[in-house]
Amino acid sequence: MCIPALGMLAFALQMLALPRPEVTAPVPSFHIPRMTAVPRLADFLDMAPDGRLAGQMAHVHGFVQRSPDDGVPATQRTDVYLGYGPKNLFIVFVCFDDHPKLIRAHLARREDIGDDDHVEVILDSFHDERRGYAFAVNPFGVQWDATYTEAQGSDSSFDTVWQSRGKLTSRGYVVLMEIPFRSLRFSPEANQNWGIVLIREIPRENESSYWPRVSATISGTLDQEGTMRGLNHISPGHNIQINPYVLAGGHRAIDSRNAAQPLWDKGMSGAVGMDAKMVVKDRLVIDATVHPDFSQVESDDPQVTVNQRYAVYYPEKRPFFLENANYFQTPFDLVFTRSIAAPDYGARVTGKLGDYAVGALIADDKSPGEIVPPGDPEYGKKATFAVMRVSRDFASQSSVGVIYTDREFDGGFNRVGGLDGVLKLDSNWSANFQGVTSSTLNTDGTTDAGPAYQANLQRNGRSLAMGTGYYDVGRDFETDLGYIYRPDVRSNDSWIQYYFHPEDSVLQSWGPKFYYEENWDHRGVLLDRTYSTRLNWNLAGQTSFSWNYDNRIEQLRPQDFSALTDNQMYPGYSTGFSTNFGYWSRVSFGGSYNWQERINYVPAAGAPYSGSGNHGNVWITLHPLDNLRIDNTYIIDMMHVLDDPVTLPALGADARPGDAIFNNHILRSNWNLQLNRAFSLRFIAQYNTVIANQFLSSLQQTRAFNADFLISYLVHPGTAFYVGYNSDLQNMDPNLHVDANDNILRTPNGFINDGRQFFVKIAYLFRM
Repeated sequence: MCIPALGMLAFALQMLALPRPEVTAPVPSFHIPRMTAVPRLADFLDMAPDGRLAGQMAHVHGFVQRSPDDGVPATQRTDVYLGYGPKNLFIVFVCFDDHPKLIRAHLARREDIGDDDHVEVILDSFHDERRGYAFAVNPFGVQWDATYTEAQGSDSSFDTVWQSRGKLTSRGYVVLMEIPFRSLRFSPEANQNWGIVLIREIPRENESSYWPRVSATISGTLDQEGTMRGLNHISPGHNIQINPYVLAGGHRAIDSRNAAQPLWDKGMSGAVGMDAKMVVKDRLVIDATVHPDFSQVESDDPQVTVNQRYAVYYPEKRPFFLENANYFQTPFDLVFTRSIAAPDYGARVTGKLGDYAVGALIADDKSPGEIVPPGDPEYGKKATFAVMRVSRDFASQSSVGVIYTDREFDGGFNRVGGLDGVLKLDSNWSANFQGVTSSTLNTDGTTDAGPAYQANLQRNGRSLAMGTGYYDVGRDFETDLGYIYRPDVRSNDSWIQYYFHPEDSVLQSWGPKFYYEENWDHRGVLLDRTYSTRLNWNLAGQTSFSWNYDNRIEQLRPQDFSALTDNQMYPGYSTGFSTNFGYWSRVSFGGSYNWQERINYVPAAGAPYSGSGNHGNVWITLHPLDNLRIDNTYIIDMMHVLDDPVTLPALGADARPGDAIFNNHILRSNWNLQLNRAFSLRFIAQYNTVIANQFLSSLQQTRAFNADFLISYLVHPGTAFYVGYNSDLQNMDPNLHVDANDNILRTPNGFINDGRQFFVKIAYLFRM
């Protein structure tokens, strides 16, 4: 372990001895009554329950800020009324506001409420302070739901069926949640106590207030939860869900399976598939899918993909793989399900059995046999995947677990297994660790095997946060299902940040962060070292500023780039700033810009070389109407010849300092018109161009324009109707001729339509 890491660890151990905030008060609790009447939103529009419901529901109030002023009473009054019936839990938030015209509320698509005033409840239905369900609603009744795991935060891929309503009033707003017990998992005991946290967000003040108090000086949320007592004889009942779909459409695209001879592919297609879900003993969930539809109605956010040494990470967006994904999360990302590109079937079991959390997943994948041309030995063959995960909770929010993954294809396999754990040391300190090993039989009969392990120690708190970690991936470690961006690396990092919180100031917090990282291979060769400094300022009105400076060295080896004859060290730096402005409800904007010295990994010929660069990202979000959101993004990434006495002669006599090596411009505009809570229209337009100097870079001159149109009618998760159209234009040779590297030639002018798709999808959820 390097000297900076040892220093950080010593400092961390000293901090363990410092006095900790003591929580001596009893856990806040209340008794929730069983109701005979069903509450309605109209019963609370006078900001109190009417006579029909007076005294029938539990009343909770006294919210306390977590931010910006930890421990101070909330600036606005919030009353919450709770009750339950034989099938549903009812929660009513009555939110007073001294300035009701400043409340932020938009009629938006489901889950798009992050910029609005909203309220939230977290239900710890197993009362174990580890996992819970989160439900949030904005003043117009738009829903957001998620699973919450203490060590990992919220996972909004969870979607379930529940009802919500909301309405603005002259004194604030009122929200009603009606959550079916069949949408939750909990123990089968006759009498139950659940953990509960109630939250109100006021974005114009950056204010988050909680009941009970959830202090920012303590790491965690559920370990500060209240208790809801009195749930008697409740059950999800028979919970079987069947979700069939029908998909029909047409497409035109380029078939590049034989890269030397690409062809046009077009035609009509249709599919019928089904997802199914069954709950066993209220705690285990069995999910299955046959011919799943993984056509994405959500598109990936734009990212710079040119001059990247490692593969760009795109997050999973497909519902089947997203739900309950937290059951498979470990310190190493060993279950990156975008590796399963084209499954015909899948099945998953997840749930909690006492102190044990279990997860299992199997699926096939047609893509390995589809990406190769007919005649290839792998053509038409499928890969199969299997995952098993078991973890056991112990002590206070600590756990230990095992994981096993397996990918089988064409007689070969890749298998990974190991042990991991999360340790909650006290109210601020935590640690995690993992050790795994892989075994691989390649299709050519060769074998590989290697270990990987990591350990991390960190402190979280309102003012002081820090951490240190060690990460080691062996030379021959491999995970076909996971995402490890490079093997043969030993990494050590350390960081520390401190926030000051001025009182009675528009500046709510500010402070520095320092970061250090170094990476070595297993032969003792330094791969890179980074020192980073960052200053942050956070103001009211969702406004922030930051400045950063990174100093970096990176060493490339002949095994990384064959044009190198020996190891070569490259210095580099990046300095810049970022901003966010959210003061106004109708418009928010921000961006970042960095000046850099970095490596050109895609030279026209020869070894990589250093260049000067600039990277910028500007965004603006507009709400011209309460039901219209327009997100605009512009990304620019540029690189120029560096005025360097070593680099310039190697580039040739014609190279001059400041000459452009490449410019990459990405412009994207996303329009969403929400006609009502179910019906929406979406249009996305994106333009991407790479302007490359052919004497200095091997990049092609590319221009692409993509248009995406989607009509959605989403009754609730699982029941929906979609009509979509996507078209892509690029400056490709109409005859699909290729160059010496099997890249389709590019034309200086004009576009061809290299891909378009039209589809109609209907899905309906049956709950029995």
